Amino acid sequence: MNLSVPTALNSVSFLFEMTINAEGQVIRLFGTSQDITDLVLAETELREMSTALANAVEGISRLDQHGTYISVNQAYANIVGYQPEEMVGMNWQKTVVPEDLEMMLVAYQKMLAGGRVEVEARGIRKDGSIFYKQVVMVTACDDRDRPIGHHCFMKDITDRKQAEAALQQEFERQAVVIATQQEIAIRNPNLDAVMAVIAERTQDLTRADGAVIEIVEGDEMVYRAASGIATSYLGLRLKVGTSLSGKCIATGQIMICEDSETDARVDLAACQRIGLRSMVVVPLFYQGDRVGVLKVVSAIPSAFTESDIQTLQLMAGFMAGSLHLASEFDAKNSLLSQLQESEERYRSVITTMTEGVVLQLADGQITACNASAERIMGLTADQMMGRTSVDLDWRTVGEDGSPFPGEQHPATITLRTGEARSNVVMGIHKSDQTLTWISINSQPLFHLNQSQPYGVVTTFADITERQEAEEILKNRAEQERLMAMTDGLTQVANRRCFDERLESEWHRLMEGKQQLSLIMLDVDYFKRYNDCYGHQAGDICLVKVAKAAAAAVKRSTDLFVRYGGEEFAAILPNTDAAGAIAVAESMRDAIGDLAIPHEQSEVSAIVTVSMGIASIVPCCGESPDELIATADRALYDAKRQGRDRYACGAYQMTVPDVNPVVE
Repeated sequence: MNLSVPTALNSVSFLFEMTINAEGQVIRLFGTSQDITDLVLAETELREMSTALANAVEGISRLDQHGTYISVNQAYANIVGYQPEEMVGMNWQKTVVPEDLEMMLVAYQKMLAGGRVEVEARGIRKDGSIFYKQVVMVTACDDRDRPIGHHCFMKDITDRKQAEAALQQEFERQAVVIATQQEIAIRNPNLDAVMAVIAERTQDLTRADGAVIEIVEGDEMVYRAASGIATSYLGLRLKVGTSLSGKCIATGQIMICEDSETDARVDLAACQRIGLRSMVVVPLFYQGDRVGVLKVVSAIPSAFTESDIQTLQLMAGFMAGSLHLASEFDAKNSLLSQLQESEERYRSVITTMTEGVVLQLADGQITACNASAERIMGLTADQMMGRTSVDLDWRTVGEDGSPFPGEQHPATITLRTGEARSNVVMGIHKSDQTLTWISINSQPLFHLNQSQPYGVVTTFADITERQEAEEILKNRAEQERLMAMTDGLTQVANRRCFDERLESEWHRLMEGKQQLSLIMLDVDYFKRYNDCYGHQAGDICLVKVAKAAAAAVKRSTDLFVRYGGEEFAAILPNTDAAGAIAVAESMRDAIGDLAIPHEQSEVSAIVTVSMGIASIVPCCGESPDELIATADRALYDAKRQGRDRYACGAYQMTVPDVNPVVE
């Protein structure tokens, strides 16, 4: 008997048949064979893939058409606090916070209609704790393309959500600070109203149970305004030498008491009477003068954070100035009545005022000023006498930086109309190139039974420090906004920026019926790079790739972003497919020029990238998600074709299943 044996190392299945005579002897033997190598390899690959999915870092599960888990990997089970075997047979709705269930059901229907959906929601663990998750659901089909359930890929994004919430809280805090400034400006110069606003808003801005404004009176600190648990203690007097507020005034430093029961600096009896355990005291100085202190208090120890302290520091400057201006209001009113009787008496009263005071007659000429006016203006009295407000040698600007017309000067308007003006902000570019901001009030002077003013008294305060504090707040808000839109590792734009820009460009170009292109870029075999060189080297690699690729995206209207992990994207408005290909080639060349070694790559000895390109004229009824899906498919095609290349995607009206790309 001759058997033909394959010469290569293959798997073979044999089938034998035999004929036996009456004595039980084999008289004929037939045999057939079948090569089952492909079947054995497929089974081996299936086992390897199952092992990889079971041990993947990302949560992966398979569900049937009824939403019941069929299989769950360990990472998925860890996120929700179960063991994989506990979840088999469980419905996915049990892992969603009830308030988010309707949103997830809508997303589930979108997946059934489109094949794929991505959504963020709150999940609930086995122990009842809440977490945030990012979920990608992809329809699973049989060999006849009929839906038989879906795959679910899940990430725990709780840390990111908490960071976003903290950032939003800081933005809201800054908005309240700015609104407080505006509210105080409206209430100036009513001292009691100003102090009430400061106390109330300060409590709102911090974790305080109450806030207090204390004013220095001789050797005592007096509660002049209060909110929260301190409200009923208005008029309380504390000795400067034995109170934390007194030490704050004496040193000019912020004082923090973590626990009044153990802090020897505080007036323990007063703290126990009010019921406070911790406090922060901020000094309020204005141009070197002691105004008082702003104090926030809490009924619990160690209640205040570094953020609370920073907020109080930013507010202290303009608070002190507002309190000082309001406290001098009565003095100014008294001055105005005295001016009508005696100019000499006026001169003696205003000399000691910290605000600048200028007296002008009906023709606008300056006839008197005090020392503070000379100091603020940077001019001597002789340089100002006989001149008008618009004759002085400087350039004036409004709060927005535009020129401030001379005819709009408060003194000019008051002389023309007989009406007082208050809190007009003006910037003065002096001859020495410095910029000083002042807040101006103007009051008309009338002779008895006359309706037309014979003069005007203009008072003004130097608010440069307050304006600078406001500018710091604005700059800080802008910096934090930019940080929220920037990837922390690569310093290019992040996914949030990508989503917002793509949405805005989609609608803008839809109106103009212009082209929009998108490039999705992925570092080839990046997991192997990390495994070979370490994650720190991987981070350095991503930074270099991002910098080189971003430099190749040259137009200011284009946007290069880190899409996630080792994947990047470029949004190219007003760009057709040919233009997008040119940009892709430039990025590929720039990354190749880096010559970053990658010994584990199967396509090159250096780091390479694969890119997917999609172009479209946005139109109504379609969405940016479809453009992303097209670019994703093209990226997968580039990977499948061998990597280190780009591929252009064909645009489709519906989004099919997205094939996962390894590395």
